[in-house]
Amino acid sequence: MTLLNMNLPDITDIKKTVNDIFKGKGGVVLYLSVIGILMGIYAFLRLVIEGHGAVTNTSSLVPWGVQISTYVYMVLLSTGCTFINFFGYMFYRKQYEMFGTRILFIGIFIAFAGMGALATELGRMDKMIYFLLSPQPKSPMWWMSVWYSIYVTLKLIELVNHKRGTHSDKLLWATFIVAIITYSNLGSVFGIIEQRAYYFGSLLPIYFLMLGFLTGAALATIIASAHFYKSDTEFQKHVQPFRNSLRIGLGIAMLATFWRLLAGLYAQSEGYEIFQINFMYSFFFELILSLAVPLIITYFSTCQRCMIVISLFVLATQFKTRTDLIVGGFKVPVFKAYTIPDIVSYIPSHVEMFVVIGALSAATFIYIFADKIGFFKGEEHIHG
Repeated sequence: MTLLNMNLPDITDIKKTVNDIFKGKGGVVLYLSVIGILMGIYAFLRLVIEGHGAVTNTSSLVPWGVQISTYVYMVLLSTGCTFINFFGYMFYRKQYEMFGTRILFIGIFIAFAGMGALATELGRMDKMIYFLLSPQPKSPMWWMSVWYSIYVTLKLIELVNHKRGTHSDKLLWATFIVAIITYSNLGSVFGIIEQRAYYFGSLLPIYFLMLGFLTGAALATIIASAHFYKSDTEFQKHVQPFRNSLRIGLGIAMLATFWRLLAGLYAQSEGYEIFQINFMYSFFFELILSLAVPLIITYFSTCQRCMIVISLFVLATQFKTRTDLIVGGFKVPVFKAYTIPDIVSYIPSHVEMFVVIGALSAATFIYIFADKIGFFKGEEHIHG
């Protein structure tokens, strides 16, 4: 079907896919994502009906919890898809172009799902419009809304161009540059908080970009590996760029994590003891298990199944480290009092976890459904 010169799935294909889903032919992952979406709806209703404070475990001591970390994780994953899309077209066009629409599509909806997770953290979601109507140019958080609007618009235009069978290097560059600005700005929201030693520093905006590239490379590797799951020859030919990107992402993330940890350990100012408290965890989990081990494995195991498992492991561990980063900023309280513990702990409630599951499931369902109705067919050769 053609609409506004865009190659779109036929209505009959959509109806057939919906019927297959209701008949139990949708696949395990799709049905799990449906369950996850229902859990997310349940959490949303609890938040709206009972109120944010009644169903979450955040407090004045830990105001940012897993909903914020989910938002950070998912929007960084989205920008990672943008980076992979840019480098794919710039350096590996022949192998990459058949995946361009897929990477663009999933990147857009991951960003939307992440923003949905953020919306559930704001308490009064109906008041979000005032964030745009009351500009605060001195606030990095306000600039986030500006750059997000530009970023998502460019991504949607790029997707429309793909569906029309065209490709613009100028638009590719514009989206890439705006993505850098947008998500380094997100890092600055945390990096300028001087009172929170775990956040503060000029490295954090760059650190966010590196982690975004890593997670984007992991997701792209899963998509490419799954596409050639039954063809080892085609897999080795087309997936090599994604494997290289994953290795590069792991390497630069290791470098950034190491120096951030070392700088924190050397610092003697108040609040920096958080790096000493977290040292064993940061070294063995964040640096060794989450980054070094997958990097080593990629050089010895290159089959489709191995690459999918490694990439899933990277995505899972990076979600854990994003949560630990966001929550860890509040682990050492700024103010000392008898009623305030020396180390603040936080465990998310089941409602908060359902928000996480719902956001991830929504993005997963939309991608799988689009694939089943044939949204990505005919995109193997996009001309400039």
